[in-house]
Amino acid sequence: MRHITVLALMFLISGPASAEKVETLQGTAFKGSDIVYTEDHTARFSDQGRVLEASTVYKDPSGKVIAEIRSDFSKSLSAPAHDFKDLRFKQRYGIRHEGEKVIMYVQEGEEPEQTKIITNDEKKALLVGCQGLAYYFKDNLEDLKKAKLVPILFLIPGRLETYNFELVYKNTDANGLAVFEIHIKNWLLRLFAPKLTLHYDTIKGRLTKYEGLSNLYDDKKQMQNVKIDYIYPN
Repeated sequence: MRHITVLALMFLISGPASAEKVETLQGTAFKGSDIVYTEDHTARFSDQGRVLEASTVYKDPSGKVIAEIRSDFSKSLSAPAHDFKDLRFKQRYGIRHEGEKVIMYVQEGEEPEQTKIITNDEKKALLVGCQGLAYYFKDNLEDLKKAKLVPILFLIPGRLETYNFELVYKNTDANGLAVFEIHIKNWLLRLFAPKLTLHYDTIKGRLTKYEGLSNLYDDKKQMQNVKIDYIYPN
């Protein structure tokens, strides 16, 4: 029951004088006052502002790389094709798009890859995987605010499982900071983390904070709750 991959990453700084843009940011994940890991994000956008691909490198407090992920948004914004590698546990997992099929896969060490296809019934909710939700916010913020409540299906390829959540818009303060909560409908996950919280800057169009389940295990390969603050170059 892992890899909620809610969690986030985004946007700002322009790259070279070409039509495309490259943006970077860093996330710092805390437990209490202790830093548990950092995230270095890089994303490439088209000249129309649509995200094309993204990558994230995760480091422990000593600076050692412990995991990495690469995402391709050409087939889906909210559930992009991606490949995640946890170097600590020699685990690899992700999502592939093959025609109309959305396929989750996981591989443990040298074991054969295991897969699961998302059914048509499951596709009736908003499919969300890895870095997708943060970029979906960027392009659909006003619709999400108007809808108030959006059913979503989180794809957890590391477990070959899916979970039904509800994305709920709470409010926007005078500084343009919008708060969204993700309510977990699975009772067992809800015992561990009753909700996930996202803070989104509607003026600058970027995620600023996330609180809830991490998409990384702790060092004992157990689920963990974290608070992530996102820092942008400017």
